[in-house]
Amino acid sequence: MNAGPWPSPRRSRWKNSRWATSSPTCLPPDSGITELVTHRIVDIDTSGEDPVFQTRGDANSSDDPWVFGLDDPTQARVEATVPGLGWVFLALADREIRMLIIGIPAGVVGVLSLIEVVRALRGPTAQTDVGAPKLSSVTQN
Repeated sequence: MNAGPWPSPRRSRWKNSRWATSSPTCLPPDSGITELVTHRIVDIDTSGEDPVFQTRGDANSSDDPWVFGLDDPTQARVEATVPGLGWVFLALADREIRMLIIGIPAGVVGVLSLIEVVRALRGPTAQTDVGAPKLSSVTQN
């Protein structure tokens, strides 16, 4: 968007806004890309009625070939984050880890249930305390 000797687009309202340092995740419009991408906003063109955003990936040396605007009256935005939660979802995507996370607690529950069944089938056991004094019943007449 800022190629050539022309002055940069008017950015007064957006220059210091949260959009200036934002990294939106979007499906690039008319690009042929079918997966979501997260790229930083590098320029905001406010010459029209609505702002138009130019993005660039951190590993890319040039701007993305697409621009996008916020067409809907309301837009989703991040209100809060939980640091590290993404790693949990990433781990759950792995089949082996998912099987361990589900399998280990299920195995523990199974073993504990089996122990209870065996105890129930044995019946009550007589517990005798060797060396303990025997209580005699005292009756009053």
